[in-house]
Amino acid sequence: MGIKFANSAFATLASGINNSATSITLTTGQGARFPSLAGGDFFYATLIDTSNNLEIIKCTARSTDVLTVVRGQESTTARAYSTGDRIELRVTAAGFNEMLQSSNNLSELTATASTARSNIGAAGTATAQTFTASQRGTVTTDNDGSFDMNVTNNFKCTPTGSITLTFTNITSGQTGNILLVNGSNYTVSAHANTKVGTGVLAALSATGTYWVSYYSDGTNVYVSATGALS
Repeated sequence: MGIKFANSAFATLASGINNSATSITLTTGQGARFPSLAGGDFFYATLIDTSNNLEIIKCTARSTDVLTVVRGQESTTARAYSTGDRIELRVTAAGFNEMLQSSNNLSELTATASTARSNIGAAGTATAQTFTASQRGTVTTDNDGSFDMNVTNNFKCTPTGSITLTFTNITSGQTGNILLVNGSNYTVSAHANTKVGTGVLAALSATGTYWVSYYSDGTNVYVSATGALS
């Protein structure tokens, strides 16, 4: 529900209206130029007579060529209009304000962040989330043993020589995985900021495929690994 627009929508009145009429009949077939409205939808339009007197109206329903309207919007005055006078869908100040309302847009994220995020299907960083679709990270191939944490969380490493497990752009709280494929007993060592358990490096230095997991506290990266996977 909300404000609706259509490009270059205009029509002429099939019959005249007085200044209190809330139903406007358009020339046959011209109603289709205006938006279709579901419950709660609306659009603003402008009535124009032959003397260029203007009145902004709010249309809350459209049934083919018949509009249900609220008269005299945005400080304009309701007046009588004659058969053949024009009605146009124009951008108005109220139309812009409706688009900027925090319930429908992001303009007031500070005040109504949860509502705005909900409307666009975005997740929040400070609230618990339930995801109904798969959430996946990309896998970056990096065979030199140096992993940039700004690039992704998950890596695949197939070294062609000895490597030193190194992490750059170390970020607190980041976790991830490395698929390490050691094809020929290449020596695997660790940078000073890479913390590994006793015997892990020796195991990784043997030919085999290993699943390496890591966690960062912002200063160091703590690494664990499986044995060789068959």
